[in-house]
Amino acid sequence: MVLRGYLAKGKKLQLSLFDLFPEVFKKKERIKIEYNPHLKKSIRCLGNSKENIKLILPAYMSGTEFTEARSIACHWAELAFNRNTQKNKALAKNIISDFWNTVENILKSKGNIDVFQRKNKTVKINPIGEYHNLQRVLDLVNSTYFENKLKCRITWSSKMGGLSFHSIRTDPVTKEKYHLISISNGYDHKDCPLYAVAGVVYHECLHIVVPPVIVNGRRVVHGKEFKRLEKQYQYYSQWIRWHKEVLPKIIRAMK
Repeated sequence: MVLRGYLAKGKKLQLSLFDLFPEVFKKKERIKIEYNPHLKKSIRCLGNSKENIKLILPAYMSGTEFTEARSIACHWAELAFNRNTQKNKALAKNIISDFWNTVENILKSKGNIDVFQRKNKTVKINPIGEYHNLQRVLDLVNSTYFENKLKCRITWSSKMGGLSFHSIRTDPVTKEKYHLISISNGYDHKDCPLYAVAGVVYHECLHIVVPPVIVNGRRVVHGKEFKRLEKQYQYYSQWIRWHKEVLPKIIRAMK
């Protein structure tokens, strides 16, 4: 009766009891964990029903120090067959964010975060496209919104797709860190207006000005301050509309 009462108090206690008495709950475990030495910062979930779930984790997570992280990953895997609703999708996204935050903290405590380090490949900077010159757009955005104080480099992305992103790179000559903005090739199109290119450049610049923060264990990229500043872009609504309605069509045509 005491044990049953404790179980009713919540999921965290259930996980703790599972760790304390694995022989009691072993038969009830529905998730089989396997480890893959080729995985680094990705996990996978396979199966054909809630009663047959296989969770594949990177091999470095097999140690006892990753017990908490594995518990979070199992919780995520339980939602693998229930993510059709917006609520479940949001919950799964939060859980996976907590999982990677936990993993990163464990690795930092061990003095080892090499698995998260991006290999420093030489990046070819190519800001001049067929229809738009990104360097000119960046200079315009920098002078208009950032008083020319922003220090970064910009290039058209070498990858096919609609993703634009900001990253931190190391100069192969000076070995100094620098901010790099990569813009989707979908914006280098004859039907793409200048305000749309400037909009996505401004958005990526904000990732430098307002870096991600950790809130309640979650990594927040587009927080309240980010969204507030984003809407200060003069053609914000026009850019968002073009980005959502036109860009996907261009990307599909390119593929």
